Amino acid sequence: MTAENQRKILEATSRLFKAVSSAMDGEPCSYEEGIRFIREYGNRTLFDLLLVIIKRLLPVVGQEQTLTPESIPHFLDAMDTRQKAEDLLASFPDPNPRNLEKVLREVDLFLPSVRQILVPFAKQLPPPPGGPPRKIPLEEEPRVREEVARYFKDGYSLPKAKEKVARNRGTSVSTIQRILKKGTSEND
Repeated sequence: MTAENQRKILEATSRLFKAVSSAMDGEPCSYEEGIRFIREYGNRTLFDLLLVIIKRLLPVVGQEQTLTPESIPHFLDAMDTRQKAEDLLASFPDPNPRNLEKVLREVDLFLPSVRQILVPFAKQLPPPPGGPPRKIPLEEEPRVREEVARYFKDGYSLPKAKEKVARNRGTSVSTIQRILKKGTSEND
């Protein structure tokens, strides 16, 4: 494959890696970092997806080698640096200009295609819980009720007992009241 065609394919791949890292709120990543990310976070599903992409983009590889999801790590090893990728691409025959354009278009359309698949799926997942994180973990709530009861038995009025526990725990009286109310409804 000519150096110019190698450059085009590797630049398209690098754009893909940069888009993924940007979408993940990361710094733009290099070709090598993109390969490292795939190897580190790739699982069977990602390898199955990569296999489909590789066979579509590089049909010559699909014909000359038997690619399986299990062989993807070896394939990544063969091209884990830009230099290795250039050497690997150089060993392939030069695609005709029409096939090369198809490969480049497939790489550029890969992320929008994945997005079309993932967005409807993601919309079916529950949203993140709203509001601030809990000040008192669920497993601590019985102890909070016990503390309020102890202060009340020691002679504090109920409002003062709630205030004392709230101050000791670094939370508001309304949080303590919610915990007490929840404990009452659990005992019904």
